[in-house]
Amino acid sequence: MWQPTCWEDVERAIGTLEEAPDLDFKKEVSSNREISKDVAAMTLLGGVLVYGIEADDQERAVKITTVPLAGLPEKIQSIVSTTIAPIPAIEFNIQRENTSDADGVLIVTVPRSLMCPHMAHGRFPARATTTTRDLTELEVAALYEQRREVLSASDDSEILGAFVEPAQEIPSKVGVGRARLSVGPFGSPRHPAGAWLKAPLEKAAADSLPILDGVVMQKLTASTRDRFSQWQARGTMGWQTGWIGDPFGPGGDSTVFSAATCTHDLRLSFATVMRLDAPGGRVAYEQIWAVEVVRALAFAGSFLSEVPGVTMLRLDLGLQGLDGSVSSASSHGHAFSPSQTMVTDTDYRERIEAGTHECADDPRSPARDLLDRLFASFLSESQDPFTRIAP
Repeated sequence: MWQPTCWEDVERAIGTLEEAPDLDFKKEVSSNREISKDVAAMTLLGGVLVYGIEADDQERAVKITTVPLAGLPEKIQSIVSTTIAPIPAIEFNIQRENTSDADGVLIVTVPRSLMCPHMAHGRFPARATTTTRDLTELEVAALYEQRREVLSASDDSEILGAFVEPAQEIPSKVGVGRARLSVGPFGSPRHPAGAWLKAPLEKAAADSLPILDGVVMQKLTASTRDRFSQWQARGTMGWQTGWIGDPFGPGGDSTVFSAATCTHDLRLSFATVMRLDAPGGRVAYEQIWAVEVVRALAFAGSFLSEVPGVTMLRLDLGLQGLDGSVSSASSHGHAFSPSQTMVTDTDYRERIEAGTHECADDPRSPARDLLDRLFASFLSESQDPFTRIAP
């Protein structure tokens, strides 16, 4: 989200920033009814309302039109508290050209809400690209179910308890790292395509490529750009794509293999195996695990953002087989020494919650949340894999 920290940031927005699903420019303070509608609409995905910047017909910021700031945050907070149910959280950021100015620009940040849907004046507004629409009855019902499940969710449930193993067993061999990633919505949403998910899954594979190109160097994805692109029915369970048979058996000449499953309740399971052995030792290949998690989350976000009422996802990650390996950053894949820090976890697991569109727009943030605790155990801050994979 756009968060200016000084007046110069506001000036730099003119001619460069455009309205987006999470950014809405207002040249003046709207009516009370419009304010409550705009804030409620932003709660679905999270976003920023900017009072004091005008946008043109192409929705690009073209002019600073300062607004009177005296009492404005208090007014907006009062409107939100009395017209939106349940009351969402909002944050204020005031920017003035000079500290003594009475007028300026007010930035209202609306975090993505766990309590969606939020009603304003008898309707459930939602941000749609750069406009506002009303949620459908199906979306409202799905969001109520999501809210109930989020509020009642227990962290005591087994991490990766919802993971579906690939049709072929994940190899468990010395020198092979294994990752399992489970991505699932809250509640029981239904895809608009019903059980016929082949086309939506393959569309998500194509849609996720531009996302991936924006956050990962293409040389790290060039050989696997068709990952998750061909899906086949897996009995009545759902759909599957990926490796067939033992990837490291006779004839297996690659180092990284992936498979994915999508069940009809829209739970996605991603499995990846990778050779770690190198002459003289074992390499963790931390940057490749980062790429694989980012790739999977970009795909999951692209697929699940098309499902009505799905705004929140539960992400479970497990990494096994890395114990005894050293970082690529330290060893460069082949130079080993006793002083290098080794991975000690035999079974690393992490669970987080993330927004659907967060995964679709920039999956690096949830990927980092899933992996940082492991990476910090054997890497220095200067060896950040997410910096190393950036384009």
